[in-house]
Amino acid sequence: MSDQELLDRIAQGDQAALTELCDRYAELIRKRAQWIARQYNCLRPGSHGGWSDYTKETLSELESVGKLALVECVRAGGYDAEKGRFTTYVTPFLDGAMRRHLECSMGTLA
Repeated sequence: MSDQELLDRIAQGDQAALTELCDRYAELIRKRAQWIARQYNCLRPGSHGGWSDYTKETLSELESVGKLALVECVRAGGYDAEKGRFTTYVTPFLDGAMRRHLECSMGTLA
C-alpha cells in the first residue's frame, strides 16, 4: 500500500493505517534522532561498549518525540504527493520537533 493510500485511510479515521505508517517510518525517525543527537553532542559511549545510559535515554526520548511529530504532521494533512516524496515533506517536522525537545531539556545551544 502506498503512502498516499495510507494517508487517505488515516484521514478517514483508520487507526490501523496510522500504526502502519508509523511502523513504516520508524527507521527514518531512529536515524533522524541519532543525527540530531550527534549535532547536540548527546552521543556518549558507555563504559562497556555501546551507548551510555544517558545516550540511550536521549535517543529514546527523541524517537518518541519524532513519532508524535509524525502523527501531528499526518493529522494536519498538508502533504501533497504532487510536490514530492512523503519523507521529504515530513523530515523537517521531525527534525524541528526533536531540536525543540533538546533545546527545552538542555537549554539553547549555539
